[in-house]
Amino acid sequence: MCIVEPRIGPPIMVINTVLSVMAYNYPSQKLSVYLSDDGGPDLTFYALLEASRFSKHWLPFCRKFIIEPRSPTSYFSITPEPQDSNPVMDQEWLTIKTLNEDMRNKIESITRMGRISEEVRKEHKGFLEWNSDSTSHGHQSIVQILIDGRDPKSVDSEGKPLSTLLYLSRETRPQYHNNFKAGAMNALVLP
Repeated sequence: MCIVEPRIGPPIMVINTVLSVMAYNYPSQKLSVYLSDDGGPDLTFYALLEASRFSKHWLPFCRKFIIEPRSPTSYFSITPEPQDSNPVMDQEWLTIKTLNEDMRNKIESITRMGRISEEVRKEHKGFLEWNSDSTSHGHQSIVQILIDGRDPKSVDSEGKPLSTLLYLSRETRPQYHNNFKAGAMNALVLP
């Protein structure tokens, strides 16, 4: 997956795709999700960080209730209310919907502001990759593992292992044409 400009390709759209892929009915240890971000803005990294947190609740919900579609926005748009008379499902549905709305509001708020606050920057070491000299047209290569599927502590709310989730942005410099190759993933990252 790739995104160039958060205002043109809203991060929430990309995040829904990431969450949908992470929710595949596939062994988590065999699935790694890479987000290749050509523009390299910290806004997209922030959105992926929020998605990594939400995934710990969304993935068990998808497994438990065989949710389709697995994109949260798509699912809640076609299922505006719980569809089951099961009170357990109703309560979990409400909890997940609230968590999804919270994630969405945080991402959209930061995108509207166009910057990450210092308070939020302290939440993850990955934000150190963006310094005062970094722009979407000039920055070093950035590779950040948000969820390391090899780490036994990387589990969802039910204790099941999570897939690896990785953010990647290749180096860009204004003096060199980038040929818009982010989709080609000009880097190979091996575990």
